Amino acid sequence: LVPLCSCGEHGLKDSDPMSPAQMQSAGFLAIFSCFVLVEGATRATIQAANVRQFGSAGNDVMFSPAALLVGALLEVIFGVLGLVVSMNVLLYGRVNSKFTLATLCIQLLGWYNFAVFAIANPATADRRYPGLSENQSQFVVACGILGAICYCAILQGGQMFFTWQIWSNHKGNRVNHTVNFYRFWLFVAAGFLLVAGLAQWWIGAVALHAQGNGLYSSSEAIIALPYVVFWPELNVFAGLVVTCGALYAIFNGIFYRQDDAKNIGKVSGMMTYYAPVMLFVWLVQLSCMGFVQASYAGLPPLTAMLTGLSFLISATPVILDSKMRTTFVYNCTKV
Repeated sequence: LVPLCSCGEHGLKDSDPMSPAQMQSAGFLAIFSCFVLVEGATRATIQAANVRQFGSAGNDVMFSPAALLVGALLEVIFGVLGLVVSMNVLLYGRVNSKFTLATLCIQLLGWYNFAVFAIANPATADRRYPGLSENQSQFVVACGILGAICYCAILQGGQMFFTWQIWSNHKGNRVNHTVNFYRFWLFVAAGFLLVAGLAQWWIGAVALHAQGNGLYSSSEAIIALPYVVFWPELNVFAGLVVTCGALYAIFNGIFYRQDDAKNIGKVSGMMTYYAPVMLFVWLVQLSCMGFVQASYAGLPPLTAMLTGLSFLISATPVILDSKMRTTFVYNCTKV
């Protein structure tokens, strides 16, 4: 691992578009933007069909398809702009600070998308599960909203984070190159992963308690996106794995200490197994949430979106932990 220095003593300054810090941020921005674009295009296709079928206002048991279509199209725009910013760095070694700042400001409109898809749409839908009591149904809906908030916050927040990093690096702002800065955001990302795992675990546990184990029929199934329950055991298992992965990430952040320059970039102890552990966490989510249960629900678009969402919520703690361990500020003095 090569430490990323912000004063140029070990290579290019971070303000240089070809510096390791800029190239790394641009690469991560490209990954996030691709998944944002895929999710936005998938949602736009679904909502355009709903507008044609139900009209712009929808019906009494659904949120306005037109409002959701606007959010989906905004997501497509965010993805395209993010790719333009990242490709400008990766392919041409340039940063247009004004365009990057404008992109960041436009991405802030993502809170509209976040509000309608993660909160308003599931909160206003008529969700009554035959096998659950009214209180249990409300609890399941709340868990679904919590999960949607966590996945969407990582997706859109991560894209904005790396867009801001490119702009901030270009301006020579070194505040984003401290260990504690990345440690803080590591805890935030791991916190979202923890809540997403707990929400899935709780949904599976409620379903097991109310309806028993085994494969549910279509009438017994529970759909509280991003979670689908046909086999509640899979939800409990996946939730526990994700929860343990989040705690693992938090402990890595807590116990890392950078006392002097010789420890910069050092990988040992739990960090040695960090990436494989989070890869397992991602594959468990993708398998239990997407390939198996979404197929029974007849929701192939859900698997397409969950591929990116589950990957990013699992990978973001690893990314931030790596940057925490390999990034430092010399303050332009010898150590």
